[in-house]
Amino acid sequence: MNATVKDINETRKQLLVQVSGEEITKEENNLLGEFARQASVKGFRKGKAPEQMLRAKFGKNIKEELTQRLSNSAYQAGLKESKLNIVNLLNVEGNEFLSGQDAEVTITVDIKPEVSVPDVSDIELEEISIEVSDEDVENSLQQLLGERATFETVDRTAVAGDYVKCSYEGKLDDQLVVELVTDRPVYGSQSSTWEEAGESKEGVPSVEAIIQGLIGMKAGDEKDVEHLYPEDFEVEALSGKTVAYHIAVEEVREKILPDMDEGFFKGLGVEDEEHLRKGIRENLEQQKKQNVQTQHRRQIEQALQERSDFPVPESIHEQEANTFLQNLVNNFHRQGMGEEELEKNKEQLHAVAQESATNRIKLRYILLQHAEDKKIGVEDSEVQSVIVNEAMRQKVKVEDLVKDLRKDPSIVQGIRDDIVIDKALHDILHGIKGDECCEDHHHHDHDGDETAVED
Repeated sequence: MNATVKDINETRKQLLVQVSGEEITKEENNLLGEFARQASVKGFRKGKAPEQMLRAKFGKNIKEELTQRLSNSAYQAGLKESKLNIVNLLNVEGNEFLSGQDAEVTITVDIKPEVSVPDVSDIELEEISIEVSDEDVENSLQQLLGERATFETVDRTAVAGDYVKCSYEGKLDDQLVVELVTDRPVYGSQSSTWEEAGESKEGVPSVEAIIQGLIGMKAGDEKDVEHLYPEDFEVEALSGKTVAYHIAVEEVREKILPDMDEGFFKGLGVEDEEHLRKGIRENLEQQKKQNVQTQHRRQIEQALQERSDFPVPESIHEQEANTFLQNLVNNFHRQGMGEEELEKNKEQLHAVAQESATNRIKLRYILLQHAEDKKIGVEDSEVQSVIVNEAMRQKVKVEDLVKDLRKDPSIVQGIRDDIVIDKALHDILHGIKGDECCEDHHHHDHDGDETAVED
């Protein structure tokens, strides 16, 4: 078989593989011999049935097997002769094989692009303080106490920090807001909901005028408040509008923080308040160091993407963009966004997904190339550690997860790639920051001579 390469674009190629009539005849004869040896034909011992009867009875099977074998052989021959780094097999055409007649098989593939790792050693990493203040420690301590608080019903007006069971209904002029924003009822009306008086929670949708208005109210009280939504508010129907809300309170509960006594400290595994505060400070310092590490890695990722210019394979890009878009839609659904609002922003969501897919694929190729250039490998023990952690996360037996992974070797290869990508990124960061980057980071060999493990 002879193969030539036809360019469609930089990452999509066609392999034109010539299959001679002699090769087709030889493979068909081999197949006929196999069928003759194995097939049962009434009136004949195995291996003795005439060719005509074999063709009459098994012609379709023989043709399908012939097509499969020769198509695979054509692909392997094209792969060997072209030396292309194929990432996706897209299509096989022209695989009608007739004995004695030459055939041409056209195989369309996407290939890995030529990738060079840009130099980012000159970027100035953002200076981020890791200092932990006494206020930080106190806030964390109060949060810790709050997580262990109890709540007692009180017969008084609510103060900031109390939890209030209430109902509310909003109107914009004479129209009920819940009818305008059916997919975001939190801004329209709620019945028997619990709100923390005086304090809005970051990332939790709420109406500031309501939670502020609860202060000074007690069970049985009702009140009217107004809330002005900003011009850039996420719900278009309410942006720049003033909504009137009627609030009715059913119950007020006071948050009772636990006493910091011997039992409290014992439950946390510390000796006393001093040791508790020390532990909180150390945890906060560790978190800040990890945040700095994360921010610096993101800076490097962005620089690598901005300084690279190569095309990404179309089929890989399509898969990545679809996955990203689906995750984006799922996140918006979880946040309460309805189909109507998603439809309005469809073009923008698609644009975000397309750009994000390009950046992700480029970054992955760059870091894999860096790992190859620096001979950064992955040990079996590292893969096993990831599998064990995943089994614990899924709450399944390690051996059961391993059995599932063996069914699809590409998943294990993906784990290996993820590990080596993380190592490559860390190696680049180490080149910029030196040993400062390595504090509290898992083991990485900066000489780049870890032993690569074969699959």
